[in-house]
Amino acid sequence: MTFTRTPETIALNAKLEIKALKGLYFNTHKGICRFSRGHALFIPGKGFVKFKHDTTAIPYTPCGGKKALEAIIADGGFVDYDSLEFVNALNEVVA
Repeated sequence: MTFTRTPETIALNAKLEIKALKGLYFNTHKGICRFSRGHALFIPGKGFVKFKHDTTAIPYTPCGGKKALEAIIADGGFVDYDSLEFVNALNEVVA
């Protein structure tokens, strides 16, 4: 199966960064979530990537860790952003 990325998706994929989550706080429906470890994909000016179907407002952190995130970027990023959204930490300014 062949997937075609739109120019908008290609532009967002080019901005993907891997950021450490240690020390960051996120507001969830159950209260504040503080990360003590882990990494997530981040796009400057947008925030951390999360899947829309996830009920908590925390970034996507794959069980494969940083290597899994590196593989996503190495493969060209996401096919589209239709099922993704962005969340920001409470204690970090999005730059």
